[in-house]
Formats: sequence, structure tokens, C-alpha cells
Amino acid sequence: IAQLDSQYREAFVRNTKKGVEIGRLDPRMLTFDIEDLSRQLVIERDDLLQYMGTQVLYDRYFLHDPYAKRVLETPQAFWMRVAKGLALNEKEKKPEYATQFYTVLSTLRFVSSTPTLFHSGTCHPQLASCYLNTVSDSLEHIFKVVSDNAMLSKWSGGIGTDWTSVRATGALIKGTGVESQGVIPFLKVSNDATHAINRSGRRRGAACVY
Repeated sequence: IAQLDSQYREAFVRNTKKGVEIGRLDPRMLTFDIEDLSRQLVIERDDLLQYMGTQVLYDRYFLHDPYAKRVLETPQAFWMRVAKGLALNEKEKKPEYATQFYTVLSTLRFVSSTPTLFHSGTCHPQLASCYLNTVSDSLEHIFKVVSDNAMLSKWSGGIGTDWTSVRATGALIKGTGVESQGVIPFLKVSNDATHAINRSGRRRGAACVY
């Protein structure tokens, strides 16, 4: 048990440095005293997770080294990484906030949404869950929103899009003098774009149409 304890904490320090080295973690993560934070990991809290919960974290949420094809996190290292990421922009008492966030997360009193768990502390700290937007009745704006939604989906955001303003089937398009095919062809394009960005199965895109 003593050997596991030391190996667990050493792995946290080593893999934090490795994550920064390979560009998976924000270099500011090393501004924390990671040796001290490693001593604050409560390894017994791993037991709060059942087998399936641990497996889901391993498959979808733990950071990976894409070059060595190995996982860089254990459950407590994962919670601490999220906590540190949430505390990064604190101007005062940053380590204290990280510890407080870690305690709340690792005891499962509160668990952040998926984008936060994916990206906190990384080089692209997109922590927001959901986005709402409206499509204007122009071809340029329709495809701008499709492009915007693709980028939001790439970084794990759920999307709700209002298509109400797009003209109905049979309405005249003055510029070309033909009738509109309505919103459905564009919804097919939007759906295909969302479906194409599945983030390697970590979390498939989620888009709702209004």
C-alpha cells in the first residue's frame, strides 16, 4: 500500500509535466506547487467510483498522450487537473481555491459538465456546455452558422439553433427569381456537419433545431 501511495503521487507530478511538454496541458499548470498538490490527493476517494464510472472516465475523460498511446491520469489526478484549471485565473489564493475545488469534485458533491471535465487546465480551456444562436434568412449567414456550430461541436458544446427566420418552401428568392426549397435541405447539411464531428467517440455532437 505504501508503494502504491508513493507511485500514485509521483505519477501525478510526472504526468503533469509530461502533459505540458506534449502540449496537452496549459503551461500555467506548472505555476502550482505540484509536489504539494500531489500530497493532497486522497487516493481512497477512488473507491467512491464504481467500476463502470471509472471505466467511463478512463475511456472519455482522462487525458491521453497521443504519441505514446497511454493515459496520463488516475481518478484523483483527473479531479485535481480539473480543479487546477478552474483556479488558474484566480488572482489571489490560487492554490487554496484549487484545493477547495478538488475536495468538492473528488468527493462527488459536485461534478462539472462534460466540456469542463474535458478541457479544464488544457491549452484550449473551453468550459461552457451549451450555446444558442439564430440563423438569418441569407445563404451567407446560413453557412456561417453551420461553420460556427461545427467549431462549437468540436470543443464539446451542445447547440440549440433557431431557424425560424429562414423562408418557407415555395417562397420567392428575389435574387435568382426561383422558389425556395425551405429549411429542410439546410437542416440536412447542418445535421451531417454535426454527425461528422464525433470527437473520436468521446462525445458525439448534440444539436437541437427550433
